[in-house]
Amino acid sequence: MEKTQTIELFDTTLRDGTQGEGVNISIHDKLAITKRLDEFGVDVIEGGWPGSNPKDEEYFQKVQELDLKNATVCAFGSTARFPDKIETDNNLQKLVSSNAQIITIFGKTWRFHSEKTLGLTDELNEELIYRSVKYLVENGRRVIFDAEHFFDGYKDDPKFAIEMCKAAVKGGADTIVLCDTNGGSLPHEVYDQLRRSKKLAHRLVSTHTTTAEWRRQTQLLVLKRAQFTFKVQLTESVNAVVMQIFVQSFQT
Repeated sequence: MEKTQTIELFDTTLRDGTQGEGVNISIHDKLAITKRLDEFGVDVIEGGWPGSNPKDEEYFQKVQELDLKNATVCAFGSTARFPDKIETDNNLQKLVSSNAQIITIFGKTWRFHSEKTLGLTDELNEELIYRSVKYLVENGRRVIFDAEHFFDGYKDDPKFAIEMCKAAVKGGADTIVLCDTNGGSLPHEVYDQLRRSKKLAHRLVSTHTTTAEWRRQTQLLVLKRAQFTFKVQLTESVNAVVMQIFVQSFQT
C-alpha cells in the first residue's frame, strides 16, 4: 500500500504578514482573520509574538474564546537570551502564559550572529537552543524551531548550521523550519540545502523564505508550509532573482 503524506498548512499572516509597510490591524481584525482562516481549513495560525507587544498578548487571551473548528493557534518568539537563565527568561514566560499549544521559536544557526550578536561560543549557542526548546516541550507545547539565517549559516559552515538544528531536535522540536531570513538564496541553492538537510533525525523539515514576495508562492505550492499575504509583486520578485543570478555570474 502506498504511503500517504499529510500537508500541514501553516499561515503567518497575523505575524509576518503584519510587518509590511502600511499594515496596521486591530485586535478585532486579527480575530476576524483568525475565524476566516479557520473556515478556509488552515491547520496552524501563527497569531503573533506575545513577548513583543501588548496587542499580541491581548490577542492570545481573546482568541481562546473563539470556537475554532480546524485550526490551532501558534505563538511566535525567540530562544532565551542566556542558556543559564531559561526558567526566568521573559520571552519564554510570555510564550507559555499565552496558552498557545503550538510555539514557534527562532534560534541562531549562523555563527556570525551567535558570536557577534549574542556573544556565544558554538557550545553555548547549541545549549541555548536545546534548553529553550526542552523547556517549552516540558511545559506541554508542540515546538516548531525556526532556524534563523539557516541558508547563510549553511554556506558559511554547514556543520555548525546542522548541529544547531540537531540541538533543537534533541530538545524535542517536532518540526525544523530552514529560514532564508535575508531572502538572497536562489531556488537551486534552497533545493540543494533542503535536500541535504531533510533527514534531521526524522523530523519534518520545512522552509521559510523571506524578503522577496514570491516566498509566499513557494511555501504554498512547493513546500509543506503555506502563507497568505495581502499582495504578491511578481515583477519585483523576478527582477530580484535575475539580478542575483547576474551578479553571481561575475563571482564564479
